[in-house]
Amino acid sequence: MGDPKPSAPPKQGWVATFVTRLCIIAWCSAVLTEILPRSMVESLVIVIGTQACILGLLACFIVGLRFRQGIFILLFVTTSVPAAYFAVVLREIARIKGWLT
Repeated sequence: MGDPKPSAPPKQGWVATFVTRLCIIAWCSAVLTEILPRSMVESLVIVIGTQACILGLLACFIVGLRFRQGIFILLFVTTSVPAAYFAVVLREIARIKGWLT
């Protein structure tokens, strides 16, 4: 009858897109944290930004080790800036609430 179609290798382009979007979310959250006044919306932005930073850094590290592409190193460095910012913000929140001694 007909020849079976050869299976295409799995594409890895979605991973870079996913990590890029996490990086953009992290940067936008960091900027919005500085712009927004103290409210529940700012707290939500801090939570979303922190999670985007953590997921972005983990994805860059794990996928970068697996595929050995330079884009993941670039995205890791780019995402580490808002991650450091959110680390400072969370440390200050913990200090204000008395969770740190």
